[in-house]
Amino acid sequence: MSTQPYSDSPFQSGTPGWFELETPPAKATAEFYGALLQVEVPAMPEMPDAYWTLNAGGEPRAGIWQSPADVETMARWNPYILVEDCDAAAAKAVALMKANPQNLT
Repeated sequence: MSTQPYSDSPFQSGTPGWFELETPPAKATAEFYGALLQVEVPAMPEMPDAYWTLNAGGEPRAGIWQSPADVETMARWNPYILVEDCDAAAAKAVALMKANPQNLT
């Protein structure tokens, strides 16, 4: 059995593996969540002015990234769901969307 990235929990297909918040005021938002959740919010060295992680127990658990300045956008959370087989999950998603297009709204 494999383990989730950044976690010592067993891999569970169909469960959230990562959460990411895209927002215009990313640094202030990262500081807010850091204070609220009492976690560290270091900037990623590769993107020091654009991406922060929420670290609990010394491990990154979620990310907050700066929306591009030239794009008008509202803040949004992006969940990432773990699957055992990406190709199979994508094929199943396509088949379900074709069979039930009304569910796409």
